[in-house]
Amino acid sequence: MKKRLTLTLNQELSKNILKSKADVLVVGVNEGRTLNSSAKEIDSATNGSIKELMKRGEFEAKVGQTAYIATNEGTKADRIFLIGVGKSNTALNNEDMDKISSSVTSVLTSKKSAVGLVALPTMKYDSKDHSDSSLLQKLGTSLESKSYTYDAKLNKKNKVYYIPNPVDESFETLQNYNNKFFSNDVFFAMSHGVHRGVLKKGKFDERELFINKLVDMTPNIRFDLYGMNNVQPIWADNFR
Repeated sequence: MKKRLTLTLNQELSKNILKSKADVLVVGVNEGRTLNSSAKEIDSATNGSIKELMKRGEFEAKVGQTAYIATNEGTKADRIFLIGVGKSNTALNNEDMDKISSSVTSVLTSKKSAVGLVALPTMKYDSKDHSDSSLLQKLGTSLESKSYTYDAKLNKKNKVYYIPNPVDESFETLQNYNNKFFSNDVFFAMSHGVHRGVLKKGKFDERELFINKLVDMTPNIRFDLYGMNNVQPIWADNFR
């Protein structure tokens, strides 16, 4: 396992956004005509590039939308990307937070950034359980999960092992061990606590990041997933 990116969250850097050195500068932009302070500063330094993109309809700043600024004039960043964070007076829900985190992560990791600077405005949230700190935590977790590469070599010296899951014929009524052909390759049901836990609005399980990354890395594998991606968990009696 090799780490590609070291992540540091420093809220003070946004105060010196034009003087901060970075491979990639990511700026959060609100939907609408009024730019937030960071976006306004970048727009001014790059001769109105953000307003021009929005004027041409190439960037609307909707939640999770991304755009690239072709100039880095007036900044210390090698490249500048915009991330839409929606309207400043509209509260973000958990899905919106995931979209923003995912977009920021995709930009930084796709450009193989070693030093990335992210400037996001203060935002409103639809739940008292959410805050700017919650968004930063999601972003940190998302970036951390993408900052590792996993090297796997399947040969005689590196064999794959597994732990068998014992079953009892009294409840293994489907007898899947007799089947030769399956519609899926991997079945995974993520639990959310005891007593028939269910998915709850505003809650996020970090295990989803790993599973979704595994799905992206293995497009030839057919996954049947429950308890994540808005699919409710299932239990043994669902198969009776």
